[in-house]
Amino acid sequence: MPETRYLYRYKIGGVIIEIDAPEPIEQKEPYSLFLCDSERADLRFVFQYVTAFPEGSGRLVRRGDSVLGYDTGREMLFFYTNPGEADSAYACRKESHNDSREQTVYFAEENKGKLWARIVFTVIGFEDIAARYGGAIFHASYIDIGGEAVLFTAPCETGKSTQAELWRRFRGAEVINGDKVLLSADDSGSFAHGLPFSGSSKICKNRSLPVKAIVRLGQAPENTIVRLRGMAAYKAIFEGCYQSNWHRTLSGNIASLAEHVATSTPVFRLDCVPDETAVAALEEELRKI
Repeated sequence: MPETRYLYRYKIGGVIIEIDAPEPIEQKEPYSLFLCDSERADLRFVFQYVTAFPEGSGRLVRRGDSVLGYDTGREMLFFYTNPGEADSAYACRKESHNDSREQTVYFAEENKGKLWARIVFTVIGFEDIAARYGGAIFHASYIDIGGEAVLFTAPCETGKSTQAELWRRFRGAEVINGDKVLLSADDSGSFAHGLPFSGSSKICKNRSLPVKAIVRLGQAPENTIVRLRGMAAYKAIFEGCYQSNWHRTLSGNIASLAEHVATSTPVFRLDCVPDETAVAALEEELRKI
């Protein structure tokens, strides 16, 4: 009797990802918000339960807190572990050099029943998928102001979500994602796309909008705002992007995106206090665009 398989397709920033799974994957928000009924897929991942993974041999090309990557010459093998458990992988993804559009993900049989959407998006390496298709995961709070996106970027605990919440409270803006956004660009401008993960903010919606402005935040005893240009604008964007440093092509794609966005989208530096006066200061500059 043939094995029952379960197919799911997700569309994020125009990229359609198909997951072929050996068991149902519980579809809860926010992941369910990104399901689509497209008949095609740009990338396909086939999940299999196994009792043993392929041998991790070849050249070590990637080492992270929870992933090791090897190039065997014919394919890439990525082993995923829980933080602090480097010697105990729970999944292995195999990507052929000849055709990476269909990849196999081996999942430890002892973890049956734990194929959750969150795990799926970890082991398919979505941050690298974004870079492969010319985008980047950008650390920013993403708000909708009248059908346009404003993105607040800053190091952790510097006030991204605070500024987003101030705009929601005092100007009726809608928060689309409290911590991350998929950033892309083409000849018509820059675009922000919702993601099914958002860090601690827990706010993530599926919406794509043209970017009106990107705002690099800083904390200060009073509000000051300046327009950034050239290298300063590029740096504000590039430093906010997830970096696929292990892969030269992916890293180059992210740098090219940051350069494109910096030259086509207004970028500001806002050093501010966490109250409505910061909203008013930025609002005045946005009116000039």
